Amino acid sequence: MEGGVVKPNKTEFSECFRTIWHTPYIMLLALSAGIGGLLFGYDTGVISGASLYIRDDFRDVERHTWLQETIVSTAVAGAIVGAAFGGWMNDKFGRKKSILFADLLFIVGSVVMALAPNPWVIIVGRLFVGLGVGIVSMTSPLYISEASPARIRGALVSTNGLLLTGGQFLSYLINLAFAKTPGTWRWMLGIAGVPPLVQFILMCFLPESPRWLYRQDRIKEARVILEKIYPANEVEEEMKALQSSIETEKITEGSAGEGAFSKVKSAWGNKVVRRGLYAGITVQVAQQFVGINTVMYYSPTIVQLAGFASNRTALALSLITTGLNAVGTVLSMLFVDRFGRRRLMIISMMGIIACLIVLGFMFFQASVHAPPVSILESNHFGVNNTCLDFRTSPEPASWNCMTCLRASSHCAFCANGENIYNPGACLTVDTVTRSTCGAQHRTWYTYGCPSKFGIFTVLLLGLYILSYAPGIGTVPWIVNSEIYPLRYRGTCGGMAAVANWVSNLIISETFLTLTEVLGSAGTFLLFAGFSTVGLVAIFFLVPETKGLQFEEEKRLRAIEKSYSTQRREEATVVRRLQNVGYTNLILRSHTELDLTNQAGVKTFFSIEKPQYVILAAAKVGGIHANSTYPADFIVNLQIQTNVIDYAYRDGVKKLLFLGSSCIYPKHAPQPIPESALLTGPLEPTNEWYAVAKIAGIKMCQAYRIQYKWDAISAMPTNLYGPNDKFHPENSHVFPALMRRFHEAKVTGAKEVVVWGTGSPLREFLHVDDLADSVVFLLENYSGLEHVNVGSGKEVSIKELAELVKEVVGFEGELVWDSQSPMELQGSLWIAQHLLNWVGNPRSHLGMVSLVHTNGISTMSSNKISPFKGEIQLELENGSVMSDRAGSLELEWSVGTFSWRC
Repeated sequence: MEGGVVKPNKTEFSECFRTIWHTPYIMLLALSAGIGGLLFGYDTGVISGASLYIRDDFRDVERHTWLQETIVSTAVAGAIVGAAFGGWMNDKFGRKKSILFADLLFIVGSVVMALAPNPWVIIVGRLFVGLGVGIVSMTSPLYISEASPARIRGALVSTNGLLLTGGQFLSYLINLAFAKTPGTWRWMLGIAGVPPLVQFILMCFLPESPRWLYRQDRIKEARVILEKIYPANEVEEEMKALQSSIETEKITEGSAGEGAFSKVKSAWGNKVVRRGLYAGITVQVAQQFVGINTVMYYSPTIVQLAGFASNRTALALSLITTGLNAVGTVLSMLFVDRFGRRRLMIISMMGIIACLIVLGFMFFQASVHAPPVSILESNHFGVNNTCLDFRTSPEPASWNCMTCLRASSHCAFCANGENIYNPGACLTVDTVTRSTCGAQHRTWYTYGCPSKFGIFTVLLLGLYILSYAPGIGTVPWIVNSEIYPLRYRGTCGGMAAVANWVSNLIISETFLTLTEVLGSAGTFLLFAGFSTVGLVAIFFLVPETKGLQFEEEKRLRAIEKSYSTQRREEATVVRRLQNVGYTNLILRSHTELDLTNQAGVKTFFSIEKPQYVILAAAKVGGIHANSTYPADFIVNLQIQTNVIDYAYRDGVKKLLFLGSSCIYPKHAPQPIPESALLTGPLEPTNEWYAVAKIAGIKMCQAYRIQYKWDAISAMPTNLYGPNDKFHPENSHVFPALMRRFHEAKVTGAKEVVVWGTGSPLREFLHVDDLADSVVFLLENYSGLEHVNVGSGKEVSIKELAELVKEVVGFEGELVWDSQSPMELQGSLWIAQHLLNWVGNPRSHLGMVSLVHTNGISTMSSNKISPFKGEIQLELENGSVMSDRAGSLELEWSVGTFSWRC
């Protein structure tokens, strides 16, 4: 019941069939609620065919395209209101009552439309139906989701989408079936009242959503329903999950504010969420502005614009578009996880743009090659029946069919009786003239002209649908379900949905007017322009959200949510994860989340529910900082305790805790194995930090032993790389040396003083190599003991200082202050527990990565010469230093540091 709606896979469908075979009650719930999807689809499709006959019965509709547009789009406007109202109604009165109310609106609207004496009454009926569509479109999937076992939820919710597409196809069949029946459109619209009547009766005998009941403290009723859905041995577990989810939901509401405005303001005020909204709204607006609902609402009319005048023929050919839409939806299910959301949308948009451009060209050619209007043919029906604009035109010989149709809504083209491509007549629009034209076995055209390009246009329309459905047709809804943090998902998804509905309204209300003003060719080229803008926006604003679901297999294939706050390690690990395609990373700065605040950490985990945590956050510093501010470093205990404990409590699947090289005894054996931990006294200059880190390792081990929880620890050696700290006193040795030599050169100093003797050895590891090891450990390691991560090569502080001095170009003297605090002695790593990791080192100190295989250490041969290439430093005081082949240039900037080789 908890965890949201996920995209179903083949395994889930198989499990679904097995489950409903043993518990058919579940399918009864899903299909009964899924009728709402059928209603949604039927209403979308039925109006496209009914409008052909409505305009035949009401001359005002035929003469005023804005009236036809209003009949179509009123339902969309009602759906916007219904969706907004439906959210409140769902929370206030429950899912069941909301569906029943939507059914009543559908039934009333269908009866009103079927009996409508004029177009305005049809519009009133469409408004009722639209309100029902808005409510049921959000309530049916919600009800199915909350009344479905978690393991088959995605498959059952997909029945709503299947019935929606089925409703569209059914509407075209109904339209075709009643095309020659007296009352045509009245039957088409009136029969829409049958499915909601069936659903109303079924829902009267079905229960309320167990989740809503639990939220209303009707816990016993919720349990009764769960006992009908779940096996007896799973009911208690599901009740606990339900309780946890409801508590989290209440925390979320409290943190985001109670009112809708507070939630919206909070979402837009969060930088990360705002970027998600840019992406989510972009894809929803793009989905509509490619012109898809012009096809869904006006498909038969478009077919007529292509040259097929018969209403019945137009309806029959429109079945192709609906069928292809269903095929495209199936293709999306097959390929969206294989190719990725962003790539599929980009490919889809490219196909759409190409189809729209070619469609525009086809309509232009049809216009240019339209049959001429003959004065003789026109006068054949009598001068009074000839179109007034044609009679009064100074150049009637230049007129063709398209000129006639564009001249006035009072003009129509009667094709030549022998050959529709021969010259025809431009006549006035009235019932008598139309009947006379038909009596002579001629074809009457009001929306398009006879065209040899017509069949190609229909084929292109089908290709357009096939380009649309698998990509931009379905993916925007998937993206909007993945891109937002849990606490903002409902609010942001709602805003994106409203953007979709409003865009839908704009397109459906203006299509026919655009065809009159710009012509068919100009209208489709305009949509091609909109689509191009949409493609550019998707390319720059929308990230890839593929790979956000975790498969519990031996190999970690995706990281759904990871958390890290220490700037250097965070930036690198984040880059690494993003490079391999994972973007749903939860990041918090210290100002956003203070990890020493127990209540704040508890709220964070309750709301975000991360599955995987990378704990790199810590107070760090060099010898001076550790000696001067020991209390600041022992506070790391609070960070570790809060994060590790609440990660376990809130169901995190795996946690990786990053420690430090300083955890080992001062006189540990060389190289240092993991087993050297706690075998002697610590280095006094950083024991506060070391004690905290050792406690973190032991806490992970304790939780693994007692709770069987997958918490692991990794101890990297001295790190360097982008986003390091260049504080003059509190930074580590590498960035400290860089800053000192750089500033000495800038100021013209004669010497640089470095603490110690320079004799201690150091092992350095680039943060990119650490990032690789983090991913490797998450994928492959689940042991009790911590793991050393190093490069396997040492360099003395003296060698390092001389190397930095040479690269910077400082020509003064290097002085060693042996009276100042000494550095920790050498710490070359040997890993006893890291298996089968063959590193590809990014070392810039001539070092090579250590290869660990079943406890045996070897050295890779990929050695890189020291500092060959370009080095770039950005220091805290604003200095930027770059060097290539020994030539040093200085500029002023801001930030951290990075280098490239």
